[in-house]
Amino acid sequence: MDIAKKYARQWEIDAKADHEGTRLSFDVDDSWSLKYNMVWDNLLGYNVFSDEIKKNEIKVYMSKMNRYGVPLDNRADYTKIDWLMWSTCIWRDREYFDAVCQSIVNMINETLDRVPLADWYYTSSADYIAFRNRSVVGGLYINLLD
Repeated sequence: MDIAKKYARQWEIDAKADHEGTRLSFDVDDSWSLKYNMVWDNLLGYNVFSDEIKKNEIKVYMSKMNRYGVPLDNRADYTKIDWLMWSTCIWRDREYFDAVCQSIVNMINETLDRVPLADWYYTSSADYIAFRNRSVVGGLYINLLD
């Protein structure tokens, strides 16, 4: 575990951006992304990433929130519904959790696409991209593990 923590600290240094969060790409300062896989650090109790990084990531996500969710990263306006919900477990922030839940409700209620629940869609329009009726939507219940 010590090696993992050492690498995580180095990543935090290398990924640090001019904005509050971390970069998607080390050489592109204004890049960012949902660090949804950080959920496992918390749920499994490893705590290899610092609380400061986790809190700052949530601040960035709140600033990037669209009506139908937070995009996966700065390159496009789409998200994955399961990973979006996973991001609520990075740091316990009720305002962010409520905003994500409301964005998902907005997408479900307002999308014009009549397909079984899509898990890949645009956060500005709720338009379906691909992936529907898949088991990954079980990821919406990830908070029950915490």
